[in-house]
Parts: sequence; structure tokens; C-alpha cells
Amino acid sequence: MKCQCGCGEEAVGNRKFKHGHIKKYVENHKGTPCACGCGKLVFPTENSLFPIYIKGHSRRGTKHTQETKDKITGSVNKWFEHNEFTSEQREAMGAPSRGVPRHAYSPEMRAKTSKSVKEYWETHSHSEESLEIIKQANLRSKRSDETKKKMSEQKKGDKNPAKRPEVRRAISEGQRTSPLSQWFSYTRLCDGKEVLLQGQRELDFAKKLDELEVEWKVHSEFEPSSYEQDGRWSSYSADFYLPISKQHVDVKSTYYSEPQRKIEAVRKSNPDIDLVILCAHEDDAFFERLTVQQSNQ
Repeated sequence: MKCQCGCGEEAVGNRKFKHGHIKKYVENHKGTPCACGCGKLVFPTENSLFPIYIKGHSRRGTKHTQETKDKITGSVNKWFEHNEFTSEQREAMGAPSRGVPRHAYSPEMRAKTSKSVKEYWETHSHSEESLEIIKQANLRSKRSDETKKKMSEQKKGDKNPAKRPEVRRAISEGQRTSPLSQWFSYTRLCDGKEVLLQGQRELDFAKKLDELEVEWKVHSEFEPSSYEQDGRWSSYSADFYLPISKQHVDVKSTYYSEPQRKIEAVRKSNPDIDLVILCAHEDDAFFERLTVQQSNQ
């Protein structure tokens, strides 16, 4: 028998390949169409030399016969004749239909996980290369106009979650108001005024400004800026305004394409405004510059 690798040499006995030619066959094979009809090519491996299906495609388009379905139903019914779910099991099975994760973490587990993550990042940081990779990946993401419209409609008027009484109470108590957002009521040291800050990022930034004895204002205390984007005019307010440097500062954990487009439009429409977009890894350098500027005044 001729060797199946295509070398033209004879294989020994009933063997399909000459000794040592299997690897050559696998490496040089150009693939054959998958038998399920998906149009993709299936390639041989040393463990499967003549495959006809891509892994997982062998049952595509096949269905259980009625006889097989009856057998499955009978087996399930027979199991329930002698077994029964506990109330805890039924509660867990029904959780996903109520919007509750099937394996929701307990408050203790969430606190433990949060503590571990914080302790890790106290002694670790992303390398410059990693930060650049993250930045470029985020810049490629962009919300569609349909998605932006849906997000806007969900928070218009009375639908705005910050206007609900229970949310206002949670804000005043510094509690989490949604899985992704948390409002804090914070007393500013420079004038003793109580202001609202959204998220841990804004809170940490405000505390650092107070530590440096830098005067600051939050977005609700200064006039928003108007800007034009895609033929429409909108308003924009940065998170903070610093009178000492006359800068508007927007603090972010990361920076991706959609905010970047908006920020470019704001800067183009308001060339007299010094707008600073500050990611978390840039804080130290920013505060160093601010300290120097403060000492020179």
C-alpha cells in the first residue's frame, strides 16, 4: 500500500503510513470540508488522522427520535417517583428567572474578595506596556447610536434612578445605589460644605485634594459647557474645577473611544477651557505638578 502522506513510497504491511510520515501528513494536509455542511475545513491530528467533522459538529442538524424522547421522559419521571428537590434546591433553580445570579456571592464572600483585590493592588500596578494595551483596546470600543439612544431613554425624567426617594436616602447615607454605581455624601474641608460625589474614584480624588489643601468645586457648582458633536449641541460638566490652576478635571478609571470623541468635541467647541482627563495611573504625576504650582503662589 502506498503511504497516505503522498510521498509515493510503499508502507509496510497493512499500514497506511511509512514509519515517521504521519507527522508529515498532518503538517502538509490542506483540510477537507466538514461533513456537517458548515463550510469550514477540518484538519487531521496525530490522534485523529481522517476526521470528517470539526469537533462539536457531528450532531449538528440531528434530532432525538420520538422513541428516544419517550425514554428520556420515562427516566426523568421514574427518578421523581423516588426523589424530591429540597426547598433550597427549588429556590436556587428559580433564582435566574428572577434576575438573581445562580451562584450569588454572600456579603461575607464579596467583602473578602474586595479586600483581597485591594490588598493586591496596593503592592502591584500595571506596567506601561499593559496600560498602553488596555488603552488601545478600549479606544476600539464604540457604542452604536441605537445603544446610546436606549441608554438616554432609560434615564430621562422620572426614570433617572438618582431621583427616586430610596436612592436619595442611600446617597445621603453613602450606600451603594446600584451594582455599578455608588454615591457619597462628603463634607469638603476647605469650606465645610456637603457635596455629592459619584463613585469611589471621585471620592478618593476629593480626599486627596483636601489632603493637599487645594480648593476645589464639584460639577454641580459650576456652569456646564456646551459642545457640538455630530450636528447636535449638548452640555458637559467635568467632575471637578480647580480655581488654583483654572482647570476642569474629569477623573476616570480608564479611557475608551466614546468619551474620547466627546472630549475632543468639547475641547474644539470650548478652546478657552483647560480640560484635563485624568486616569487613575496618572494621579501621582498630576498631584506633584499641583503641589509645585501651589508652592509657587
